[in-house]
Amino acid sequence: MTSSRPSLTSEVAYTDFELHLQLCVALNGLNRSVISFCKVRFASLMKSATRRRKEHGAMLVQGGVPFKKVILLLRGEAVALRLANDAKPEAFARRGSCGDAVVSLDAGEPSHRYLGKLEADGLSATPKLTCRGSVVNGTAIASPGRLEEAYPNDIIAETAVEYLEWEYDELMEMMKEDKGIQASIVSILFHEMVNYVSSNTPTQRRRLYKILMMAVLADGKVDDSERKLLSKYREDHQISQQDHLSVLQELDWTEAGFRRGWMNPENFLEQKDPDEEAVKDPVSELHKAHAILSNLLQQMRPEPPALE
Repeated sequence: MTSSRPSLTSEVAYTDFELHLQLCVALNGLNRSVISFCKVRFASLMKSATRRRKEHGAMLVQGGVPFKKVILLLRGEAVALRLANDAKPEAFARRGSCGDAVVSLDAGEPSHRYLGKLEADGLSATPKLTCRGSVVNGTAIASPGRLEEAYPNDIIAETAVEYLEWEYDELMEMMKEDKGIQASIVSILFHEMVNYVSSNTPTQRRRLYKILMMAVLADGKVDDSERKLLSKYREDHQISQQDHLSVLQELDWTEAGFRRGWMNPENFLEQKDPDEEAVKDPVSELHKAHAILSNLLQQMRPEPPALE
Protein backbone atom coordinates (compact mmCIF):
# COMPACT_ATOMS: atom_id res chain seq x y z
CA MET A 1 0.00 0.00 0.00
CA THR A 2 1.32 3.44 -0.90
CA SER A 3 1.68 5.74 2.09
CA SER A 4 0.35 9.29 1.99
CA ARG A 5 3.02 10.34 4.46
CA PRO A 6 5.45 12.84 2.86
CA SER A 7 9.09 11.95 2.45
CA LEU A 8 11.67 12.92 5.05
CA THR A 9 12.96 15.58 2.68
CA SER A 10 9.57 17.25 2.34
CA GLU A 11 8.92 17.06 6.10
CA VAL A 12 12.25 18.74 6.84
CA ALA A 13 11.62 21.39 4.21
CA TYR A 14 8.22 22.23 5.66
CA THR A 15 9.62 22.37 9.21
CA ASP A 16 12.38 24.71 8.05
CA PHE A 17 9.84 26.92 6.26
CA GLU A 18 7.77 27.29 9.41
CA LEU A 19 10.84 28.07 11.51
CA HIS A 20 12.03 30.63 8.98
CA LEU A 21 8.62 32.29 9.12
CA GLN A 22 8.76 32.36 12.93
CA LEU A 23 12.19 34.00 13.02
CA CYS A 24 11.15 36.60 10.45
CA VAL A 25 8.01 37.54 12.38
CA ALA A 26 9.91 37.77 15.66
CA LEU A 27 12.45 40.09 14.07
CA ASN A 28 9.89 42.29 12.34
CA GLY A 29 8.09 42.69 15.66
CA LEU A 30 11.17 43.90 17.53
CA ASN A 31 13.79 45.37 15.26
CA ARG A 32 13.94 48.15 12.74
CA SER A 33 13.81 47.51 9.02
CA VAL A 34 17.62 47.59 8.72
CA ILE A 35 17.62 44.07 10.23
CA SER A 36 15.97 41.35 8.16
CA PHE A 37 16.43 37.66 8.69
CA CYS A 38 17.08 36.75 5.07
CA LYS A 39 17.26 33.27 3.59
CA VAL A 40 21.06 33.37 3.53
CA ARG A 41 21.23 33.97 7.28
CA PHE A 42 18.61 31.33 7.93
CA ALA A 43 20.47 28.78 5.82
CA SER A 44 23.67 29.56 7.67
CA LEU A 45 21.96 29.07 11.03
CA MET A 46 20.44 25.77 9.92
CA LYS A 47 23.71 24.51 8.45
CA SER A 48 25.54 25.05 11.73
CA ALA A 49 22.99 22.98 13.68
CA THR A 50 22.69 19.23 14.03
CA ARG A 51 19.14 18.02 13.42
CA ARG A 52 18.08 15.15 15.63
CA ARG A 53 14.98 13.00 15.98
CA LYS A 54 14.37 10.90 19.08
CA GLU A 55 11.63 8.57 20.23
CA HIS A 56 9.63 8.71 23.44
CA GLY A 57 11.85 8.07 26.47
CA ALA A 58 15.13 9.05 24.80
CA MET A 59 17.49 11.35 26.68
CA LEU A 60 18.19 14.76 25.12
CA VAL A 61 20.35 16.12 27.94
CA GLN A 62 22.09 14.21 30.70
CA GLY A 63 21.94 15.97 34.04
CA GLY A 64 24.70 16.07 36.63
CA VAL A 65 27.42 17.02 34.13
CA PRO A 66 28.07 20.23 32.13
CA PHE A 67 26.04 20.64 28.94
CA LYS A 68 27.74 22.94 26.43
CA LYS A 69 25.09 22.99 23.74
CA VAL A 70 21.84 24.81 22.99
CA ILE A 71 18.75 22.97 21.80
CA LEU A 72 15.77 24.37 19.91
CA LEU A 73 12.92 21.88 20.14
CA LEU A 74 10.88 21.97 16.93
CA ARG A 75 8.35 19.16 17.32
CA GLY A 76 7.11 17.13 20.24
CA GLU A 77 7.53 17.58 23.98
CA ALA A 78 10.26 16.94 26.55
CA VAL A 79 10.24 16.96 30.34
CA ALA A 80 12.92 17.95 32.84
CA LEU A 81 13.44 15.47 35.65
CA ARG A 82 14.83 16.55 39.00
CA LEU A 83 18.09 14.99 40.10
CA ALA A 84 18.70 13.56 43.56
CA ASN A 85 20.38 16.05 45.90
CA ASP A 86 23.26 13.67 46.49
CA ALA A 87 23.69 12.72 42.83
CA LYS A 88 27.30 12.63 41.65
CA PRO A 89 28.69 12.79 38.11
CA GLU A 90 30.04 9.23 38.45
CA ALA A 91 26.51 7.95 38.91
CA PHE A 92 25.34 9.58 35.71
CA ALA A 93 28.31 8.24 33.76
CA ARG A 94 27.23 4.70 34.66
CA ARG A 95 23.80 5.29 33.13
CA GLY A 96 25.25 5.77 29.66
CA SER A 97 25.79 8.71 27.34
CA CYS A 98 23.12 11.22 26.33
CA GLY A 99 23.07 9.91 22.75
CA ASP A 100 20.20 7.47 22.35
CA ALA A 101 20.09 6.37 25.99
CA VAL A 102 16.62 5.46 27.22
CA VAL A 103 15.68 5.92 30.87
CA SER A 104 12.54 5.39 32.89
CA LEU A 105 10.38 8.43 33.45
CA ASP A 106 10.20 7.26 37.07
CA ALA A 107 13.88 8.15 37.55
CA GLY A 108 12.93 11.53 39.03
CA GLU A 109 10.08 13.92 39.59
CA PRO A 110 9.29 16.17 36.59
CA SER A 111 9.93 19.85 37.31
CA HIS A 112 9.00 21.53 34.01
CA ARG A 113 8.55 20.84 30.32
CA TYR A 114 9.63 22.05 26.88
CA LEU A 115 7.27 22.19 23.92
CA GLY A 116 8.28 22.23 20.26
CA LYS A 117 8.34 25.72 18.78
CA LEU A 118 6.07 24.58 15.99
CA GLU A 119 3.56 22.83 18.24
CA ALA A 120 0.29 24.13 19.69
CA ASP A 121 0.45 24.32 23.49
CA GLY A 122 -3.07 22.92 23.80
CA LEU A 123 -1.75 19.56 22.54
CA SER A 124 0.67 19.17 25.47
CA ALA A 125 0.97 15.71 26.98
CA THR A 126 1.82 17.26 30.37
CA PRO A 127 -0.24 20.47 30.55
CA LYS A 128 0.07 20.82 34.35
CA LEU A 129 3.84 21.30 34.21
CA THR A 130 5.26 24.79 33.73
CA CYS A 131 6.35 25.24 30.12
CA ARG A 132 9.76 26.83 29.65
CA GLY A 133 9.37 27.26 25.94
CA SER A 134 11.37 25.44 23.31
CA VAL A 135 14.98 26.49 23.99
CA VAL A 136 16.95 24.15 26.25
CA ASN A 137 19.97 25.74 27.99
CA GLY A 138 19.06 29.13 26.55
CA THR A 139 19.86 30.87 29.84
CA ALA A 140 23.54 30.13 29.14
CA ILE A 141 23.35 32.75 26.37
CA ALA A 142 22.89 35.40 29.05
CA SER A 143 24.92 33.58 31.74
CA PRO A 144 27.92 31.81 30.14
CA GLY A 145 29.20 30.75 33.55
CA ARG A 146 26.42 28.18 33.73
CA LEU A 147 28.22 26.11 31.09
CA GLU A 148 30.81 25.04 33.65
CA GLU A 149 28.16 23.92 36.12
CA ALA A 150 26.48 20.52 36.18
CA TYR A 151 23.20 20.68 34.28
CA PRO A 152 20.47 20.47 36.92
CA ASN A 153 18.03 18.15 35.13
CA ASP A 154 17.74 15.17 32.84
CA ILE A 155 15.79 16.22 29.74
CA ILE A 156 13.73 13.31 28.44
CA ALA A 157 11.52 13.03 25.35
CA GLU A 158 7.91 12.76 26.54
CA THR A 159 6.83 12.17 22.93
CA ALA A 160 8.71 11.63 19.69
CA VAL A 161 10.72 14.81 19.16
CA GLU A 162 12.60 16.68 16.48
CA TYR A 163 15.11 19.35 17.44
CA LEU A 164 18.10 21.41 16.37
CA GLU A 165 21.29 21.31 18.43
CA TRP A 166 24.13 23.83 18.32
CA GLU A 167 27.52 23.77 19.97
CA TYR A 168 27.35 26.73 22.36
CA ASP A 169 30.63 28.33 21.23
CA GLU A 170 29.70 28.06 17.55
CA LEU A 171 26.26 29.59 18.10
CA MET A 172 27.67 32.49 20.13
CA GLU A 173 30.28 33.15 17.44
CA MET A 174 27.54 33.28 14.78
CA MET A 175 25.49 35.65 16.94
CA LYS A 176 28.54 37.87 17.42
CA GLU A 177 29.32 38.01 13.70
CA ASP A 178 25.74 38.33 12.42
CA LYS A 179 23.40 40.68 14.26
CA GLY A 180 20.42 39.31 12.38
CA ILE A 181 21.05 35.87 13.84
CA GLN A 182 21.61 37.39 17.27
CA ALA A 183 18.35 39.31 17.08
CA SER A 184 16.36 36.25 16.02
CA ILE A 185 17.70 34.03 18.81
CA VAL A 186 17.34 36.57 21.62
CA SER A 187 13.86 37.59 20.43
CA ILE A 188 12.60 34.02 20.76
CA LEU A 189 14.48 33.52 24.03
CA PHE A 190 13.08 36.69 25.61
CA HIS A 191 9.51 35.86 24.67
CA GLU A 192 9.85 32.43 26.25
CA MET A 193 11.68 33.54 29.39
CA VAL A 194 9.28 36.37 30.18
CA ASN A 195 6.52 33.78 30.63
CA TYR A 196 8.28 31.74 33.32
CA VAL A 197 11.08 33.78 34.93
CA SER A 198 10.23 34.66 38.51
CA SER A 199 10.04 38.39 39.21
CA ASN A 200 10.93 37.58 42.82
CA THR A 201 14.43 36.37 41.97
CA PRO A 202 17.04 39.12 41.37
CA THR A 203 19.32 36.80 39.39
CA GLN A 204 16.55 35.82 37.00
CA ARG A 205 15.37 39.42 36.63
CA ARG A 206 18.89 40.45 35.69
CA ARG A 207 19.19 37.57 33.23
CA LEU A 208 15.95 38.59 31.51
CA TYR A 209 17.08 42.23 31.40
CA LYS A 210 20.28 41.16 29.67
CA ILE A 211 18.32 39.23 27.03
CA LEU A 212 16.14 42.31 26.44
CA MET A 213 19.22 44.52 26.21
CA MET A 214 20.79 42.13 23.69
CA ALA A 215 17.67 42.40 21.54
CA VAL A 216 17.57 46.21 21.71
CA LEU A 217 21.29 46.58 20.93
CA ALA A 218 21.28 43.98 18.13
CA ASP A 219 21.47 46.67 15.43
CA GLY A 220 24.36 48.45 17.16
CA LYS A 221 22.29 51.51 18.02
CA VAL A 222 20.05 52.80 20.79
CA ASP A 223 17.93 55.96 20.69
CA ASP A 224 16.14 58.10 23.26
CA SER A 225 12.87 56.19 23.11
CA GLU A 226 14.66 52.88 23.66
CA ARG A 227 16.66 54.31 26.56
CA LYS A 228 13.44 55.53 28.17
CA LEU A 229 11.78 52.16 27.72
CA LEU A 230 14.76 50.34 29.20
CA SER A 231 14.83 52.80 32.10
CA LYS A 232 11.17 52.12 32.81
CA TYR A 233 11.79 48.38 32.59
CA ARG A 234 14.60 48.69 35.16
CA GLU A 235 12.33 50.67 37.45
CA ASP A 236 9.41 48.25 37.12
CA HIS A 237 11.56 45.15 37.64
CA GLN A 238 13.97 46.52 40.26
CA ILE A 239 17.09 46.32 38.11
CA SER A 240 19.86 48.22 39.88
CA GLN A 241 22.16 50.71 38.18
CA GLN A 242 25.06 48.42 39.01
CA ASP A 243 23.36 45.52 37.21
CA HIS A 244 22.60 47.82 34.26
CA LEU A 245 26.27 48.82 33.97
CA SER A 246 27.52 45.25 34.32
CA VAL A 247 25.10 44.06 31.59
CA LEU A 248 26.40 46.77 29.26
CA GLN A 249 29.97 45.71 30.01
CA GLU A 250 29.17 42.06 29.30
CA LEU A 251 27.77 43.13 25.91
CA ASP A 252 30.90 45.19 25.12
CA TRP A 253 29.11 48.50 25.60
CA THR A 254 29.98 51.40 27.89
CA GLU A 255 27.61 53.76 29.67
CA ALA A 256 29.03 56.59 27.57
CA GLY A 257 28.30 54.67 24.37
CA PHE A 258 24.81 53.82 25.63
CA ARG A 259 24.06 57.50 26.27
CA ARG A 260 25.65 58.48 22.95
CA GLY A 261 23.60 55.90 21.08
CA TRP A 262 26.35 53.85 19.42
CA MET A 263 29.68 52.14 19.99
CA ASN A 264 30.72 51.73 16.37
CA PRO A 265 31.18 55.10 14.58
CA GLU A 266 29.74 53.55 11.40
CA ASN A 267 26.34 53.41 13.09
CA PHE A 268 26.51 57.15 13.76
CA LEU A 269 27.05 57.83 10.06
CA GLU A 270 23.93 55.92 9.03
CA GLN A 271 21.07 58.26 8.21
CA LYS A 272 17.75 57.49 9.84
CA ASP A 273 14.81 57.12 7.49
CA PRO A 274 12.48 60.08 8.22
CA ASP A 275 9.48 57.89 7.39
CA GLU A 276 10.54 55.20 9.87
CA GLU A 277 7.95 54.89 12.61
CA ALA A 278 8.90 55.48 16.21
CA VAL A 279 10.44 52.53 18.04
CA LYS A 280 7.82 50.76 20.09
CA ASP A 281 8.00 49.02 23.43
CA PRO A 282 10.17 45.94 22.69
CA VAL A 283 8.32 43.81 25.22
CA SER A 284 4.86 44.47 23.81
CA GLU A 285 6.18 44.13 20.25
CA LEU A 286 7.53 40.67 21.03
CA HIS A 287 4.12 39.58 22.28
CA LYS A 288 2.45 41.12 19.23
CA ALA A 289 4.85 39.27 16.92
CA HIS A 290 4.06 36.01 18.66
CA ALA A 291 0.31 36.57 18.20
CA ILE A 292 0.78 37.34 14.50
CA LEU A 293 2.87 34.21 14.07
CA SER A 294 0.30 32.01 15.78
CA ASN A 295 -2.42 33.23 13.40
CA LEU A 296 -0.20 32.71 10.36
CA LEU A 297 0.74 29.17 11.33
CA GLN A 298 -2.89 28.24 11.98
CA GLN A 299 -3.75 29.37 8.45
CA MET A 300 -0.76 27.73 6.77
CA ARG A 301 -0.28 24.45 8.69
CA PRO A 302 -1.60 21.48 6.67
CA GLU A 303 -3.46 18.57 8.18
CA PRO A 304 -1.12 16.02 9.85
CA PRO A 305 -0.04 13.35 7.34
CA ALA A 306 -1.60 9.91 7.67
CA LEU A 307 0.54 7.23 9.23
CA GLU A 308 1.35 4.03 7.41
